[in-house]
Formats: sequence, C-alpha cells, structure tokens
Amino acid sequence: MQKLYDQMKSKGLEIIAVDIGEDKATVAAFLKKNGYTFPVLLDTTGGVAGISLYSVDAIPANFIIDKNGKIVGRKIGVDGPEWTSAERIALFQQLLAL
Repeated sequence: MQKLYDQMKSKGLEIIAVDIGEDKATVAAFLKKNGYTFPVLLDTTGGVAGISLYSVDAIPANFIIDKNGKIVGRKIGVDGPEWTSAERIALFQQLLAL
C-alpha cells in the first residue's frame, strides 16, 4: 500500500488507515518500523469497525472510497493482486479521473 501511495499521491490518491484497538505508541512503532507515511487514525474502542457502514469483521479490511465519499470497492484479507499491480493502478487512475 505504501508503494501505491508513493506512486500515486501526486495524482491525488489519498490513503488513510485505521488501526483498531491498539494504543498510539504501538501503532507509531509499527509505522516507523515499516516506513509507512500515509495517515493512520486510531480506533481504540472498535467503534469504526462496528458501525454498519464499514462492519469490519476481519483484518485487513480495505475500502475504496471515491471523491464523493461513496464506497466503490471493498477487499477483505490479504490475497489478490498487489496494490501496485497494473489492474489496481488502472482502477485508481480511473477513479482519480472522475
């Protein structure tokens, strides 16, 4: 995801991660260790995960939200194409052009 962010942030792509249930120090250490530079919000109570709009029941859960705030894609788990695959790059380029 970091590679995708680095490749497309200048084109308008935003990535915001939400960590569920961990404290700020744990998350900060993880981000530093892995070199993640996109924003990460903390959901220490699990409130975001439990609301009906997102209903996260497995991690990782990824949502693609268009410029109007509409969820246009949802991916649960780690299988599937890499974030920087030609398929995914094409999808994000299309969404950014709308």
